[in-house]
Amino acid sequence: DEILSVMGLAKAALPSFSPVECQTAFWSAGCLCTIGSFALLIAGVLGTVIAHALWEPMGYPHFYGAAIGLCALLPFAWMLPRLIRGKPDSLRDLIVTFLLLLFAFPLCGAVLVVGTNSLLDRGPATVRYLPVVDKSIKRGSKGQVYFYVSFLSWRPGEGAIEVRCSATQYSSTVVGEPLKITSHPGAWGWEWIEY
Repeated sequence: DEILSVMGLAKAALPSFSPVECQTAFWSAGCLCTIGSFALLIAGVLGTVIAHALWEPMGYPHFYGAAIGLCALLPFAWMLPRLIRGKPDSLRDLIVTFLLLLFAFPLCGAVLVVGTNSLLDRGPATVRYLPVVDKSIKRGSKGQVYFYVSFLSWRPGEGAIEVRCSATQYSSTVVGEPLKITSHPGAWGWEWIEY
């Protein structure tokens, strides 16, 4: 009798999980996964904009970062169906979350690689004076104005390098005259331009 009464007390102390509560928990997981993946996508887009405004990497670190992001997506793709299930709309939540993550992870991977390549760089800066070969103004889809300056590359086998600059830098730059360019070796080996 004492054993049965102790088991009864233990059952009363433990939370019960009815099917309705489980379905509510799974719905919450689907909703949270969708909101979290959307937030990650926004962070990836903002990080890309900020990274390109601060650092101009040479080479293709973006592609390597995107590949790292896709590889990091694989465990999440395996876990998602296990997190989001148990409701009639769980398939919709799964598809929306996966599609958002399919874009978010490569963007965040690219930002991670470009950002750490620049932020962790402790190598010496190299200052060069290179001739400006072209200036251009480009307009965005919403009427934004972007100023670009092109100069000859110091790296063998490369042509001109085009970088975005401010309106002040654009107006003070003269085609044919040397432009001061500061480059850094990069923590992961991808040289980047400071401007």
